[in-house]
Amino acid sequence: MDHLNKNKQEVDCLTTESFTCDLCLTSFNRKGNLGKHIQEVHASERSFSCSLCPATFKTLDGVNTHNRRVHAKNRSFACGLCSSAFKTDFVLKRHIQGVHARCRPFSCEFCSGTYKTSVHLKEHIRRIHGGKTSN
Repeated sequence: MDHLNKNKQEVDCLTTESFTCDLCLTSFNRKGNLGKHIQEVHASERSFSCSLCPATFKTLDGVNTHNRRVHAKNRSFACGLCSSAFKTDFVLKRHIQGVHARCRPFSCEFCSGTYKTSVHLKEHIRRIHGGKTSN
């Protein structure tokens, strides 16, 4: 992880570009993640099943991710900035962005608030601004 400075407890923002779902306004830092989100969240058919529990999924990738997150025992992805460890590289990266990153790329259009995730921004708008939408 040469992009991290292990002497700092915060890291710089890794990306500033975002891709937003037209259906629910969730934002992603990669276009492929937006496509996966649309398939997994907004599609209706769940034709892939977990062989270890009753869970069903819209994609084979969903089953594989579920197996790593739920059924895997080891946490081999360690954070170099704290003592946390995770089952997947994705969850480790999400942890670093959410806990250690300085960047707050999601800005409220109604006040000066900035947030690390679109989910936190939406929750802020709902709580503080009564769920307003821009014109």
